[in-house]
Amino acid sequence: MPHDPSDNSNKEKVEIIAGSNHISIDEGSDTDISEDGIQNAPPQLEDGIQATIDELKELNLGKTEEPSSIFISALLSPEEEMQYFKTLGEYKDVFAWTYKEMPSLDPKVAIHHLGIKHEARLIK
Repeated sequence: MPHDPSDNSNKEKVEIIAGSNHISIDEGSDTDISEDGIQNAPPQLEDGIQATIDELKELNLGKTEEPSSIFISALLSPEEEMQYFKTLGEYKDVFAWTYKEMPSLDPKVAIHHLGIKHEARLIK
């Protein structure tokens, strides 16, 4: 027997939720798309070959005597590289550069050891 919404004998409340989605497609638009913001794809993408990890470039945020090396993508433009260098240099005091600056870090986690038997013959 179908449920009669006007029947108040059933004390259980039922909440009805309805949803609606609307998508508009304007196929007849005369708006020209500006090509000013469109850039050519990097050569790596054009050839269909791209490394899963970008090549890196090393920058020193410290002094020659006390280097604070960072690595950035080699694919960055000179402007992007300069912006990263300025920003990271401005906040370089918030980074830990040595393990001594991280006393709560367990050395067992930070240092990698290879479990090689002493009698094993090493091959290069």
